[in-house]
Amino acid sequence: MLKNSFMIRNKLLKIAEKNGYKVVDDPGNLSEKEIRIGVNFAYIFSGDSSFDFKTFLPYLAFLILVIVAGYLIINNIFKISVNEDIKLLGLLKTIGMTKPQIKKLVHLESIAASLPSIIVGDIVGISIGKIILNKIFANNEMLTDVKLSLMVIILIILFSTAFTLLTVFLSVMRPARFAAKVSPIDASRYNETTIKKKYKSENISLGKLARRQVFSNKFRFISIILSMSLSAVILNSVLTYTGNIDLEKGISDVITTDYNIASPKYFRYMYLGSEEGIDKKFIDEIENYKGFKSGGALYYYGYEYDYPDIKIEDNKVAPILLGIDDYLINKQKFIDGEFDKDKWQTGNYIIIGEYGDEKSAFKAGDKIKINVNNKVKEVQVMGKFEYNFSNGLRYFPVIKEDINDESSPTLSLEYIYMNPNEYSKLTGDKSIMSYGFDVEDSEKENFDNLLKTFENEPDFSYDSRDLQIKSTMEFKNLIEFAGYSLSIVLFLISVLNFINVIATEILRNMVNLSILEAIGMTKKNIKKYLVKKNLIYSLSGLVFSFIIMLLVDKFILMDFMAATKWTSYKFVIMPLILVNFVNIIIGILFTGRFYEKHSQNSLVDRIRSLE
Repeated sequence: MLKNSFMIRNKLLKIAEKNGYKVVDDPGNLSEKEIRIGVNFAYIFSGDSSFDFKTFLPYLAFLILVIVAGYLIINNIFKISVNEDIKLLGLLKTIGMTKPQIKKLVHLESIAASLPSIIVGDIVGISIGKIILNKIFANNEMLTDVKLSLMVIILIILFSTAFTLLTVFLSVMRPARFAAKVSPIDASRYNETTIKKKYKSENISLGKLARRQVFSNKFRFISIILSMSLSAVILNSVLTYTGNIDLEKGISDVITTDYNIASPKYFRYMYLGSEEGIDKKFIDEIENYKGFKSGGALYYYGYEYDYPDIKIEDNKVAPILLGIDDYLINKQKFIDGEFDKDKWQTGNYIIIGEYGDEKSAFKAGDKIKINVNNKVKEVQVMGKFEYNFSNGLRYFPVIKEDINDESSPTLSLEYIYMNPNEYSKLTGDKSIMSYGFDVEDSEKENFDNLLKTFENEPDFSYDSRDLQIKSTMEFKNLIEFAGYSLSIVLFLISVLNFINVIATEILRNMVNLSILEAIGMTKKNIKKYLVKKNLIYSLSGLVFSFIIMLLVDKFILMDFMAATKWTSYKFVIMPLILVNFVNIIIGILFTGRFYEKHSQNSLVDRIRSLE
C-alpha cells in the first residue's frame, strides 16, 4: 500500500504514530496501544535501519567469490580467444576497422557465445530449482508440489540473463581493450610468449622448460590459478558448512532430557502464571511407569510478582525467580563456578542464568539480597550456566522500572535459580511450569504411547528428544541436499574449467609445440612436457586454494557458523584435496589424448600456420 519500499521502517513508524500507537522493540506482552514492527528480510537494500549488515556480510562475501570465479573463467577464455584471432583482427584493422568496432566485435562474439549458455542454464536451473524446492517442502502439505507461475519464471529468466550478461560484459572488457590496442603490424607477428630475460643453463630439462613456460606470463598464471582455486574454495566452503551441522548443539537449548511435559501454553510461548502449571497427577503416573529413570521440575510463578514487588536490593534489575531440581541442574553447562549439591540443599545459594551475550551483573561468590513483598532472603551466587528454552521461559518478559509508566526504562533481566523448597517459602508458589525426565531406551516406545494418551487432556502437552532430533535431522537433510546439489555443480565447474585451461593452453601453443617436434623432440616428450605444465598448475592451485580457504574460514565461515545454533566449526580440507587430485588425474590422462587428437596433421601443415 506504500508507494515504494525505500526506508520502509521509518514509514511504518510514522503510520503507527499517526494512529496513536507506540512502537516497542522489546519482546513480551503488549498493552492496548503498543505495536511491534518487523521488516521482511527481502527489504534489506531499502534503507531499513534495523538491518544488521554484519549478519549479511558472509552472504555478500560468498556472492563476491562466485562472481570473481565466474569473471576469471570467462576472462581467461576470451583472452585466449583474442590471442588466437589476433592476426585476423590485425587484418581487419588493415582494411579500415576502427578500435571501437574491434571492441564491439569482441563483445558481440561474447554475446553470441553466452546466449546458448543462458538458454540451457535457465532450463536446467529452473528444473533443478523446482526439484530442490519440492524436496525442501516435502513435509509441508501446504507447500508440496511447487508450481512456479509464469510471472515468476519470467522474472527468474530476466534476472539470470541480466546477471550473466553483466558478468560476461565485465569479463570481456579487458580482452576487448587489448584487441583494440594492438596495431596491424604487431598483430601480424604476434607471439604471446615473450622472453623477458635470457636464461643461462648448461642443461635443459622438460621440467625447466615447463616452469619457464608457465611462469613466463605472471598475470596469466595468477588468473588461471585463481579461477581454478576459487571454484575449489567455494565447493570446500559449502561442504564445510553442511559437514559441520551438529545435532546435539541444535537441540541442546530446547531440551536436555528424553522428555519434557508442560501445559500447551508453555510450548506456545504463552505461560503466564501458576494456573497454567502442569498437573502433578501426570508426573506421579510417569514416575511410577515402567522404565522411568529420573526427572526434575522447573518452577515459576509467572506474572504474579513483578518489579518492584520482587527485586534485588541495591540493584535496579528485574529478577526472574525460578525453582529448579538437582536433576536438571546436572544437565546444564556451567560457564562460571560449579555445582555443589550439599551447599545447594541448604537453600542459601542460587545459580544465575545468562542468555547469549547479555552478561549478568553478578558472578560466582557474590552475595545478594532478594526481596519478595518485603520478605528478604540473603543468598550467595554458586555459579552461572547458560539460560535457554530448555531451562527457562519460552519468551522474554518486558519489565518497566515504573509499571504505571510505559515510557519508563526497560529493566535488564536477571534469571535466578533457587532450591525448590527455598523458592516456595519465598514466593509462596508451588506450581510446576515444566517437568523433564529420562527413561530406559527400551521403554521409549511405551512412553511415547503413554504421553500420546495424556495429550487428550486439554492441559497437557509434551516434547521429546527424539521428536527434536527428527525435526533437526529433517532440517539437516534439507541443508545437505541443497548443499550437495550446489557442490556437485561447483565440482563440475572446477573440473571443466581445468579441462578448458588444458585445451586452450595446447591450442594456443600448437605452433610452438610443432617447432619443438621439428627440431627433434618426440611426441612422447612433448606429452611429458605438457603433463608437467599441468601438474604445476594443479599443485599451485592446491596451495592457492589452501591459503584462500584459510582466509575464507577465518573471516567468513567461522563468524557465520558461530551465529547459527546448529553448527560447530571444524576445519575441512578433503574437498580441496579431492578437486586437485581430480585435476592431476585429468592433467595426466586428458592432456595426452587431446594433444594426440590435434597433432594428427603433418608437421609441415601445422608449422604453416606461422605464415
